Amino acid sequence: MATTTTTTRALLLLLTLLSVNLPSSSAIVLIDCGSSDTYLDEINLEWVGDTTYAMTGKTYTVDAPASLHRSLSTLRAFPDLRKNCYDISIPGGGQVHNNKVFRIYLFFEYLLKVFHTKYFEYLSLSASSDEAVQAEAVYVINGDATSVCVAQTQQGQVPFVSAIEVTSLDSDMYPGVSSDRALFTRNMMAYGAPSIVRYPDDPYDRIWTPATSLTGLTKLKNDASTITVDSTTDKPPEAVLQTAVSAGDASSPLTFTNIISSTTPTEIYINLYFTEMSELASTEKRSFKVFVDETAISDTIRPPYQSALEFNFTIKDATSANVVSLRPTSDSTLAPIISASELFRISDSLNKTTNSNDVDALVNLQRQIDVLGAWTGDPCLPASYNWEWVECSSDERPRVTSLDLSEGELSGILPDFSDLDALEKIDLHKNSFTGLIPDFLGNFPNLKELNLADNDFSGPIPSSLINNKKIKLDVSGNPNLCHSNKDCATSSSSSDSSGVSSDSVTDQKKKKKSNVGVIVGTVVPVFIVFWVVVGIIVYSQQKKRAALKAGGVTHGAPNFPMQERPLTVPSVQASPLPGDQVTVEITQQMGSELSDLMEQHARAEAEGNVNHDTHNAS
Repeated sequence: MATTTTTTRALLLLLTLLSVNLPSSSAIVLIDCGSSDTYLDEINLEWVGDTTYAMTGKTYTVDAPASLHRSLSTLRAFPDLRKNCYDISIPGGGQVHNNKVFRIYLFFEYLLKVFHTKYFEYLSLSASSDEAVQAEAVYVINGDATSVCVAQTQQGQVPFVSAIEVTSLDSDMYPGVSSDRALFTRNMMAYGAPSIVRYPDDPYDRIWTPATSLTGLTKLKNDASTITVDSTTDKPPEAVLQTAVSAGDASSPLTFTNIISSTTPTEIYINLYFTEMSELASTEKRSFKVFVDETAISDTIRPPYQSALEFNFTIKDATSANVVSLRPTSDSTLAPIISASELFRISDSLNKTTNSNDVDALVNLQRQIDVLGAWTGDPCLPASYNWEWVECSSDERPRVTSLDLSEGELSGILPDFSDLDALEKIDLHKNSFTGLIPDFLGNFPNLKELNLADNDFSGPIPSSLINNKKIKLDVSGNPNLCHSNKDCATSSSSSDSSGVSSDSVTDQKKKKKSNVGVIVGTVVPVFIVFWVVVGIIVYSQQKKRAALKAGGVTHGAPNFPMQERPLTVPSVQASPLPGDQVTVEITQQMGSELSDLMEQHARAEAEGNVNHDTHNAS
């Protein structure tokens, strides 16, 4: 991809809070997407390629400027699946509810435009900049891993990612927002700083950007050799407290306009950090309050020397029209100052994850069917980005209601997925599954439709399916299936003796769709014809015996060739009506008597003692 690209791409950044067990890793996880290398960067952080994280996508090398980080020289694009995720383990995540920070760096030639719909971030990128764009969030996970996903939002546009960073924060950091919300970082500012502040100055590798719009403000430098941050909740790095900016004189407010660019009301969260730049004389006093528009929202703030003070607040319906200002109190002799700030957009309540039993069952299914392993992240969330082969309920914790593995070129014994007990539809047709149909398929409490057509299942259909009238069952195209254990035994015996097997369950199931009247109308004529045939044979035998006794041959009767062929009554055996078993037994008994008669006739012909009489059976 050249830097002259002018296309527009869109991606959807999904924050999925999983509770899965993955291998442990370091407190800071840095993934160079599209690369297979492991290396130390210029600040001695270890980066790894994404080959162990990503099972899908295509990798590209990018002609990135030397000024950008090495991780931005490659990327992974995802042209195929609806949602593509990196499942990343978090050390200690299972023991405590730690907050987590992740960062995603996207291809450098795109400008970031951000808007939000509930539980995820839309990032619309268009070619117009040689700067890296990034998205960052702070949120709580309750398991051992988090899942960072990108997804296609518009047809024909390919999502991609260049780098991912995941950093564990202390469990008491950023407590001002409920644990079921995420904080999407809008900016982290270091006022008066000469350059970006990050790791190792910030052990959490937050990226603090120098403020550039300082017109009319005075830059200040701290003369303290050390600054403690123990009294603050969110632990800003000492490096961002080494500088500050102040208003021009003691009576002037320090004002921040256009704090967010949105004209749509958005809930935001702001942290402000203060420290005094030098030890004040007894005649000096710096005191001020924080205002939002014309309303004071803080008590009087007096920045401490050699330590830090943090003040945080939310604005419920913030827009670009809001103004935040630091206004001096009437007795202040010095102008307000500020060293650093953080601004976040607060997400709506995060959806909970898919039902954990369903997740475990799907993970187990993936372990047994390798090709399913390409799907990662939460199976059902966000709702429009569920895995392609499942459908889910709209519950707060979604349940998997449909499993579609049709035409997947899958083979072998069907694995047990009975823990997916909310399934209403299962479609496995056009695969090569073998062996018996598992009994658990008939025990799903809500199952309405089961399609097993065109596989290689064999043996009897489980009684759990035959007796379950709620399930619409299709087993066509499985030639080795039979209706029951007894039918299987009968079919085997018939095949051994005559070389011709009985009708498949496929045909039987099709005939079951006929109404009762048709079944009865079929059975009755078959019995009539059968007994007519038996009568003809008995009559023929009697005539032959009479002829033998008379020492002559009877003429004038039509010839009735006695060909041994099986008599099949498929509609009788397929019918589920009461009394079918008796009907089948009677049919078998009559077939045995007919066979005896035919055997007697054949023996007589072999002895040469009888000629074929011709009978008119009409």
